[in-house]
Amino acid sequence: MNTFCRHHRIEASGHIVTGTVILNVTARDLDGADEEGGRITYEITGGDNTQRFYIDPVTGALSVNAELDFDSTPSFLLQVSFRLIISGCTNTNITIYNLDT
Repeated sequence: MNTFCRHHRIEASGHIVTGTVILNVTARDLDGADEEGGRITYEITGGDNTQRFYIDPVTGALSVNAELDFDSTPSFLLQVSFRLIISGCTNTNITIYNLDT
């Protein structure tokens, strides 16, 4: 059984430096398959049409990939999925709000 069902709320400045890690996403397989040679990978699967974010597929580190323009987009709602290579896929939502308001 895979787990990854938490909504994260992040407050970030519009002046955040590109490449800054804003969240370390983690997932676990409750059956222990990830500890028995299974490998978890992470992917942004929704909400990032402008590619302003990047998630390291191995570590789950979510970082800013481009300037965040909170004037034109007051918040970002990302859907992040993880896949246990020997199992299926599950996802979570992450909302990034403007800290400067």
